[in-house]
Amino acid sequence: MVVNIARPLLGDLYSLYCSALGSTAAWWTGHLTVVAIIAFFSWTIRNWTDIAEGFNLNGMRIWSWIVFIGMTLGQMILYMEGFNFPLNGAFLTALATSAFIWWSWYTLEPTKA
Repeated sequence: MVVNIARPLLGDLYSLYCSALGSTAAWWTGHLTVVAIIAFFSWTIRNWTDIAEGFNLNGMRIWSWIVFIGMTLGQMILYMEGFNFPLNGAFLTALATSAFIWWSWYTLEPTKA
């Protein structure tokens, strides 16, 4: 029996590979997917300074994205638990509201002279 490290790492994606491709092709495709993910993360780590410079990432921008994601998730919980929205409706409403607040903040933010 061959060791299959892709099955526990990929989970449902590996099951999709098995259903679509069969077990042998799924084994190869799953392991190639794991290798590709590892290669992508190692490339990202090695070139982080170029990536951060290219995307103009700084501490404030990262915190603002964390707040944006947290605000969206918080609203989703509010809409699902408080107003009984379905998951998709809660996500779309929360995303639209958060995007509007984000746009308003950065559009109306005073510029530094």
